[in-house]
Amino acid sequence: MRDIRREARALVLLALVIVFGLAVGIYLVVHQRIVWPTWVPFAGKQEFVLKAQVSAVAGVLPGQGQAVTIAGVDVGEIDGVTLTNGVPVVSMEINEQYASRIYSNATVLLRPKTGLNDMVAELDPGSSNGGTRLHSGATLGSSQTLPTVSLDEVLSQLDSDTRDELTMLVSNAGEALANGGGTNLGNVFRRFDPLSRDVLKASHLVALRSVELKRLMGNLSELATELGDRDSQLTEFVKGNEGVFRAISDQDQALKQTIQLLPGALGATNTALTQATTLGKTLTSTLGPLDTSARGLGPTLADLRPFFNETTPVIRDQLRPFSVKAQPTAKELVPAAHQLAQATPHLGTLATELNNIVNELAYKPKNGQSYLFYLPWANHDTNSVLSTQDGVGPIRRSLILFSCGSLEILQDLANPKHNPTLATVIQLLTTPNYNAICNLDLPKK
Repeated sequence: MRDIRREARALVLLALVIVFGLAVGIYLVVHQRIVWPTWVPFAGKQEFVLKAQVSAVAGVLPGQGQAVTIAGVDVGEIDGVTLTNGVPVVSMEINEQYASRIYSNATVLLRPKTGLNDMVAELDPGSSNGGTRLHSGATLGSSQTLPTVSLDEVLSQLDSDTRDELTMLVSNAGEALANGGGTNLGNVFRRFDPLSRDVLKASHLVALRSVELKRLMGNLSELATELGDRDSQLTEFVKGNEGVFRAISDQDQALKQTIQLLPGALGATNTALTQATTLGKTLTSTLGPLDTSARGLGPTLADLRPFFNETTPVIRDQLRPFSVKAQPTAKELVPAAHQLAQATPHLGTLATELNNIVNELAYKPKNGQSYLFYLPWANHDTNSVLSTQDGVGPIRRSLILFSCGSLEILQDLANPKHNPTLATVIQLLTTPNYNAICNLDLPKK
């Protein structure tokens, strides 16, 4: 036991070194590109394996994290390269979530991702139109793969003179596009953009009108043939119109004067039509909402005709003579009314509010009574409440309910030790005794 205590510090340091080493090892293992088999818990996962026959595998280094992409999105990585019957076969591991979207008409393109030939496999998954869904382990043929082609391979196919001409062309192009030349060239191409769009639209319209154009050309051909057969009649027609044209030429001065006056007349007409257009738009927006009222006005006037027939004698024989006799009095009341209006500026508002109050009191809802119906009941209830009196005057009867909790609070406040003034006021209320009333509800032990 004494030896263990003596070596405790060394044991703790050893344990810390072991824990630190395990942590570093786990970190390194996690950050390595290790594909764990499916039977490894948590880390293992199922991968979709796709193989492709390629013509060249230069720059393909399995295990270095070279990606497999679909439309620029990483979906897996290159797992290995094998040689089958003299043909290189690239094996790719695809994430399981994308496995159901790869079809037999898929294609693979090996291309460098950087200038150091860091290869990436660009996968076109194909579609269900013309293709079937692939299973894990399927192999794409060499006709569905394309290797990367470097610039050196292209230049090696050219002879020395062609390479010199190409070098000179690239050099001259660099000089031409330098110092703002590229921007100017881009601006020139941008000016052709509207023309190309218009040409495309015109071509599309011509294609849509191909049948009509053919019919038009046929009709023009028939018209030209018919005119050729009627040349003598055309000659007679032109000779007959000679007199007409001569008469028009005799009136050239009058026509000239008419044409000179025509712009002013057209300007005035244009101004008048513009104003008429504004008036028409205004009348359209104004008369449109009145259409419904105008349609309903006819039946309404027809229904009001008996009322007008009955009220005409009253207006003619009673109201008109009364208004004639009341005019002198009304004229004398005008100054008094003006003075009353100045003295009581808010009299109209008061009358309006009183009218609203009376209307509210007299209003009777569809499923109830108006306030005027309950007014006699309120008067009757008031007489009943104030029917008792003593020597001082009428006594209004009331009923006050106290809960046991409220009585307990009042009993505590009625203690003179707390607040003598408040205790006196509570005692004057003569509230019921809490112990005499509420203790009766307590269960007996």
